[in-house]
Formats: sequence, C-alpha cells, structure tokens
Amino acid sequence: MLILQVDINGWKSVELYDNEPINLNYKFTEVTEVNKPASSHSQTFRIPMTKANQDIFGAFGLGHIPSINYKQKIPARISRGGVTLMEGFGQVKTFYIQRGSYQDLEFVVFGELANLSRSVGDAMLQDLDLSAYNFVMNSTNTSDALSSSGIASGRIRLGVVDRFGFGDLNPYNGSINFTPADFTPFVQVRWILDEIFDAAGLTFESDFFASASIADLYLMALSGEQLYTIAQAQTQAVSVGQSTEQTIPSSTWTDLILIESSPYYDDIGAWSVDTFTAPVTGYYRFQFSAGHTAPIDVDLRVVGSVGGTMYTNDLYEGETTEHIIDLYLQASEDVTFAVYAATASSFDILANLVLLQYVQTDGFTLNLAKNLPEMKQIDFIAGLQKSFNLVLIADKNRPTHFYIEPWSDYMDAGTKKDWTNKINLSNDVTISPTTDLQSRRYIWRGAESEDQINAQAKATTGEIYGAKIIEDGGNDFASGEFVVDSPFAPFIVAPIGSTNVATLQLFKRDSGVAKAIAKPKPFLAFYNGFEGGSVYYNIGGSQTSKPLPYYSANEKYLATLDDLSLHYGHPAAYHFVFTTPLNALYYRWWSRWANELYSPDARILEAMFYLTPSDIAQMEWSDKIYLFNQYWRILEIQNYDATQDGLTKVKLVKILGAISDCEQLPSTGSRGIIQGTPTSLTKKCCERYGFVFDPTSKKCYQPTPLQV
Repeated sequence: MLILQVDINGWKSVELYDNEPINLNYKFTEVTEVNKPASSHSQTFRIPMTKANQDIFGAFGLGHIPSINYKQKIPARISRGGVTLMEGFGQVKTFYIQRGSYQDLEFVVFGELANLSRSVGDAMLQDLDLSAYNFVMNSTNTSDALSSSGIASGRIRLGVVDRFGFGDLNPYNGSINFTPADFTPFVQVRWILDEIFDAAGLTFESDFFASASIADLYLMALSGEQLYTIAQAQTQAVSVGQSTEQTIPSSTWTDLILIESSPYYDDIGAWSVDTFTAPVTGYYRFQFSAGHTAPIDVDLRVVGSVGGTMYTNDLYEGETTEHIIDLYLQASEDVTFAVYAATASSFDILANLVLLQYVQTDGFTLNLAKNLPEMKQIDFIAGLQKSFNLVLIADKNRPTHFYIEPWSDYMDAGTKKDWTNKINLSNDVTISPTTDLQSRRYIWRGAESEDQINAQAKATTGEIYGAKIIEDGGNDFASGEFVVDSPFAPFIVAPIGSTNVATLQLFKRDSGVAKAIAKPKPFLAFYNGFEGGSVYYNIGGSQTSKPLPYYSANEKYLATLDDLSLHYGHPAAYHFVFTTPLNALYYRWWSRWANELYSPDARILEAMFYLTPSDIAQMEWSDKIYLFNQYWRILEIQNYDATQDGLTKVKLVKILGAISDCEQLPSTGSRGIIQGTPTSLTKKCCERYGFVFDPTSKKCYQPTPLQV
C-alpha cells in the first residue's frame, strides 16, 4: 500500500484515492543540474478531502479557503511497505470543488534536489548576512587581512587587483605604493557555501571542499559597487582664492589667506582662512596658481600637520605660475600653503587653489556582502558544479543534508550490485553506441570578461582564454556543439608594467586610457601565499615594506606539473611558472566523464527490470550494476509504479576502464623540458597539454610567458 505522509504539526498520513497510478521518475541529471528547479523527480497527487485530510490541511468550500501558508514548503515523503521511495517537500497547488460539494486538493511532492533549488530560491550572494565580518580598512585590520592567517581563520583575505591601471588611470600609484583602497577582498569558497546552505536551512559535507587545496579556493569579492564608490575620485570639491592681493612681508614665511565665498566655493567644508583640513585619508591633487610683484622668484612651501613639509617649488618672477601638487594626507590633517622671498621690502601676491580630485584610501568600512558579485546563490553553486563536475546527493535519511563531491570521486565510491536476476529478457534489451548523443564540437569555457588581458586573449585566438575545445571529426553523424559555460571568468595574472608585481589587471582600455569595469564578472582564484620580494604599503600614514599575497588560477603561483588549475584547458601563462599544470579542470574533473559517454567504446543499455521498493530506496547513482559480464551505471529509471511490484524501464551506461587522455602523459618537468610516460611525448600529446614541441630535437618544452 502506498503511503503519503506530510509534516504539518507532526507527521500525518494522507488518505489517497484507491488505485491512483503513481509513477516515479529518476534522472541522474538531477544531481548535476542543481540550478534547474523544474525537477522530473516529482509527483502530483489529487487528494480527496476526507474528514481525516481536512484535519490535516483544513476544511474548505466555495466561500472558505484553508489558512495554511501556501508559500511554505511542507516536508513530505512517499513510502510503500515501510520503505521510503521519495522524500523531500510538498506544495499545495489547487483546490477543486465538483458539483458544488465534492472536494479535492492538488498536492505536489518534489524530490530532494528540487528542495535545494527551491530552498535557495532567487536569493543573491549579496543577500547573505555577513555583517559580522564587515571591517574598517585601516592600518590594523588591513595588516591582519594581509597576514598568512587572514581574517576569521582565513575566511577573508586581501589581495591586490589592478582595478584602475596603476600608474595610468591612478597616477599617484605609478610607483606601486599600495594603500588600503588598492586591496580587494577574497572570500573562501567553502565558507560561502556554508553561509548559503545555512541561510536556506540546509547542511552539507564534502571531502572535496575540506581538502587542503580547495581550502585555498577563493571568490574575488568585487561587485564594482562599494570599493569603486569609495575609491573613485571626488572632483573639483574645493576652489578658493583671493579677490584682492595679499601683502607678504620680506624674508618671512607667510601662510596664504584664501576665501571660499563667491565666486569661490567649498563643497566639503575643508577650507578655513589659511588651512585645508583633509576630510579622509587619501590622495589629493591640487592645482595652485599665483602671480606676484616680487622682483625675484618666490618660494612656495606646503606643510602638513602630520607629514611636515610635503612640497616645495618656485613661483616665477613676472608671470603667473601654475603647479599641480599631489599629496597623501591623513584624515583631519591640516595643510597650509606658505610663500617666502628675501626681498628688500614686502610684495603682493594673488593666488588661487583648486582641489582637482581626491581619492579615499584608508579608514572606510568594507561591507563584505555588498562587494560579492551580483550573482544568484544557486548559480554560484551551479558554477562550482560546472567547474569541478560536482554531484550533489541528498541524504536519504536527512533530506536537508547533502553530500557534494566531484563526479569521479563519487563514482569511485559506488557499491557493486548484481542485477542479472532482475533483468527481464522477455522484453527487448537494447545496447547502442552513444553516436546519436555525440556532438561535432565540445567546449568547456569560462565567462567572457572585458578586462584588457582577457579581451586581448580573445581577440588573438578567437576563444575565451583557458577554454578546452575538442573537435570530433571521426563521427560522420555528429553535429552541433556540447558546451559547458562557467559563470566564472579566467583569472589571469600578469606583471604590472616593468615591475615584478603580478596581479589580475581588471580594467579595460578606451583609446589607450585605463578605465574601471563597472560590473566585473565573478572570478575564482587560488590563494598562493607570499611569493617573491616585498612591496611598499602606505597604511595609516606609514610606508612599510611587506610581502605581497599572491593569487592565481593555479594551485601555486610558481606552478608545477602536478598542481591544480582553474582553467579548463592548458593555456600559456602571462607570468613565469615552472610548468603548466596538467590538472586543469577538464583533464582532472571532466575527461573521464566525457570518455565514458562519448568514446567509441561507450554504450547505452535499455531494458525492463523487476525493481522492488527496497531497490529504489537503496539505489545510489554511483552503484555499479553487473550485467552481461561487465559493469554499468544508472542514468534513468522511468515510470516506476510505486503502488505495486512490476517491470520498470531503466537506462544505463557502460562503465569503461581507465582511458588515457592521450597515448603519453606529461610526467615531469625540469628546466623547461617536459618528459612523458610511458614514453617521450609525441607532438600530439605534447601540444594537447599546452606545451611546445620542437620537431628538430623531438623534445617537449614549457612555453615562454605571454606578453600583455
């Protein structure tokens, strides 16, 4: 007997119509396409509103609708013979009234993964409550975030991302003297997943995300809003000057007295008589102009209450002199502009001062959530799936708990089951190649970004940097494309100008001028620790030399062959690496999956099987099903009749043995020469993994870094 139970103020059994057909469908794609809420793993019931059912859902009629919360998920499960066949949640959809008195209720039960998608819903990453982790970008906190331990046990780190074009759009930083505004937050991916699941009332566990390598996987927290808003130049906020000449005593340093009343102005209240008071810590650019009556050049001196004498220059005799004055000021620091000339008598001067722009670099509060990319939480999870070929498996005993692992790891842990006695040989058994499923072209790629290096790479090759593209010219029947599109853009690091500082250059060029990108794509990167020498930081008004934390698409900044890479393919790097990593996303996480479905030896089996409720309840997608002297895995279970024992159609795919991605694989790299196993690399296998083959020496070489 089929039983439907719902948890409304405790678990209760729902009375159903006799002999109502209940056919359940299961598809493996449900655990690999988590961002598609319309799951085939669902069942619709039309429930008679008996007295018992009215006690559960509430009575209704033409003039009365029960007051249950229709927006709330109702825990539900379907079982037969004490065995649970489906567990997830239910939703009240429609009330029916027949002939004025007979009443039915339409109730839909959704499987476990639909529960994940619907639980997370349309919430954005920026909706996460991370307020407890907001912090002021000042000397202490910035130093903590730049340390090896980061903030909150490494959940939050800082790195340098060239958002404006150092030494170009932001001329003050041409010497690569970093300030807090130049730092960009990076947030640990594992922690973001924890926060998403926790906000949705769910939990998960994962050996993959608990691994040491993936613990260093971070999402760049840069939406293009808060950091840009804080750090953008505030222009022409102050214009002060003299309407009449000021008399300057001979041989006496004298502060200039300037007014802010019309036609002058002071929009930020920073000027008073002879003093400019910095509203925030940051870079300030002034335009100073003056003419004087002294018979010699006049000295100009700018003095700060913190920085002391910060600027000196000459005001030339007989002309109006103009200077651009760049200062780095602390918040509330007072600045005066004074003149001096060793003349025989006093002289007159007429001066004007304009604050052209200023950029806050220190002391602002970093709102962590607001800096996360504009991205749905479910799309973030789906993006990780597309990167690492993840499966999300709901716990059969805890439908709010999930296991998240790469497809290959999950399949390796499967249980062997012999279904020889379950297959019905009286019906057709079809075994077919996967030819009709195959495409002419297979593409795995990241999102297209408009930053200058990604744009340059796309313009040069016609493809997104780091894409993996496989052309299948051997299948005359193949057509179209199979595409895996990740929402994460390639994280490309390159040296800044002629320096040895390499970072993501997240700006675009318009007529040669660097401009910030208003809405950057999401980026994933590995935290690489501290590499190379030190760089200068200007934090809290003090210039110090510290190591720079590095991030890249590789597990290590100076990558080696065995490291992980966040590119699908094996592109040449823009910075020095020892060896291009072999373990790119396609090779490490996707190649075995692709070979199993699309190799010449791939086979699909379809047949009718005698499956019991226990078979359904204990089924795992990783099961290795023994049939015809070989193993298969389940792709689909179609129209399983939950009300009675009978035949069910099952589709399976043949489990292939280890298939080498190429005849020889790169095994070691030394001094730029790549060795192979079991033999030296051929041209095909050398170039397949991004290396350069020398036809003369028959050797395989590491490519030289690309140039911006």
